[in-house]
Amino acid sequence: MLTLADHLFYIAVNEKHEKIHKQTSNTFTTSLVACILAELLLLGKLVEQNGKLVVIHHEAHHPLLQKSLNLLTVTNPKPASYWIRVLPIKIPNLKRLVAFQLEEKDILHLRDKGLRTFFSTDSYLLNAPKDLTPYLEQSRRLLEKTNHQVALSEKDERMVILLSLLYVSHLLSILYPTQQEAKRVEHYLHSSTRNLPVSKNVQLTIETIETSVITAASSTINASAPEHS
Repeated sequence: MLTLADHLFYIAVNEKHEKIHKQTSNTFTTSLVACILAELLLLGKLVEQNGKLVVIHHEAHHPLLQKSLNLLTVTNPKPASYWIRVLPIKIPNLKRLVAFQLEEKDILHLRDKGLRTFFSTDSYLLNAPKDLTPYLEQSRRLLEKTNHQVALSEKDERMVILLSLLYVSHLLSILYPTQQEAKRVEHYLHSSTRNLPVSKNVQLTIETIETSVITAASSTINASAPEHS
């Protein structure tokens, strides 16, 4: 089974240039951390208590999720926004680890593995033409269901979270063939989040992760902005 991070990475790969799409490159690692936290919340390994993430189950049965869970375990509970900032420091090769996962699943080939420079020289060669059709079809069915307030399956709820992650990662325009459809989904996610027919846990996951990613992205932009005298 692919994790949310796997799905996000696959969608984010620019097939022509064998790199991550430029519009998400500055915040992509942050988005991958958000995927991991969302996955752990969905799996019931974490819960939010008083605005902080608390580990309640210590085994994830997945190497990267387990590594992340171990890091969350060794300190006192912290807000999601804290881990969005800190996990990329604790797991500096996060992008490469997710790429390895996709390589093990025969989805892509990771080139330049041996180079360990500060600036990533990795490139990602997909083993088959990129096919976003399953994501498109599922998301369109999902929106149709939510328009009629039909209860969502667990698979549907994962898609809601993936769409939210694509939204904060600036990748909706990669998934949808027209700007009009991408904007419609963006507006839908932005205006209807609180009314989605999802479980309380999924609702909390969406709100926690979206807020944390947007806050982290804003901090990054502010930190990199030139000072004016």
